[in-house]
Amino acid sequence: MPDPDRRGDGLARAATAVGDRWSLLLLREIACGRVRFDQLADALPISRKVLADRLRTLTGHRILERRPYRQRPLRHEYLLSPRGRALVPVLEDLHSWGADWLTDHQPGTDTISTS
Repeated sequence: MPDPDRRGDGLARAATAVGDRWSLLLLREIACGRVRFDQLADALPISRKVLADRLRTLTGHRILERRPYRQRPLRHEYLLSPRGRALVPVLEDLHSWGADWLTDHQPGTDTISTS
């Protein structure tokens, strides 16, 4: 495995983009269809300030796309960009790994539904 301190390391770049707890959970919620700010705030025990910050970060990394759905007052929804959709299999693998190795749960018995 390459030296993790090397500049340009893909894992380090990915951790910078999505490595915090809230970003991963937000991506899971958006992949499952909760795409509006209030839906996300209701789904997770996260402050609105942290939620706004994480959405801004994920949008800045072009993992999410921000699209208006109402003009007055202006409201946005957040959708997975092509980069974000490419993360879904990684999220599913992390979900399975956590279920298999970090709980008493039986391996492979649940998945993330993106339908």
